Amino acid sequence: MSDYLSADKVSILERICQAGISGLGGAGFPTHIKTNPQKSVECLIINGIECEPYISSDDRIMREHAWQIKQGIDILRHVIQPKQVIIAVEDNKPEAMDAIKTACIEDAGITIASVPTKYPAGGERQLIQVLTGEEVPQEGLPIDVGCLMYNVGTCYAIADAVLYWLVNTLNSAHKVSKLTISNKLVFCVIPPTFPFLCKTTPETGDVIL
Repeated sequence: MSDYLSADKVSILERICQAGISGLGGAGFPTHIKTNPQKSVECLIINGIECEPYISSDDRIMREHAWQIKQGIDILRHVIQPKQVIIAVEDNKPEAMDAIKTACIEDAGITIASVPTKYPAGGERQLIQVLTGEEVPQEGLPIDVGCLMYNVGTCYAIADAVLYWLVNTLNSAHKVSKLTISNKLVFCVIPPTFPFLCKTTPETGDVIL
């Protein structure tokens, strides 16, 4: 879908849904549902804040793929029509900040905010309050104060899905056991001895290596 600006909202949401994108900031909420709010959006917030100390997935993706993150943001702006866009980056991530600033240098409609590195600044409710001064009700959602928030990895995945028709392969850091960042499909060759190296669970029929 090279010309998403001429595409209708439903077509874009269908592609996001078919690509299997869910929030890559940790919550995992289906992105196509979130991107179809029933209320007007005052502020679209792009979260580049790491959710835990020592995690670096957001930092790396902003450094290496800032232009594609910007493409995902533009797609969200087209669908959601927010009045304001803010990209939040921690103040101890200068390389990521520079990359995002370069990608957005010609877009006056985006505000890039440097946020103090203080846990848990990456939390959705906390970041909304830091950036807008609004407090999300205890039993409410960000849209109740006119905000929607997306992780930078989610924006990257949205661009993949809408512009290049690629399924989501980006792993957020909370899903992996080792300190690694991956957004590649993984393949392996099954050897002839495979049947002797695994067993099948009688309850479900699942194969366990």
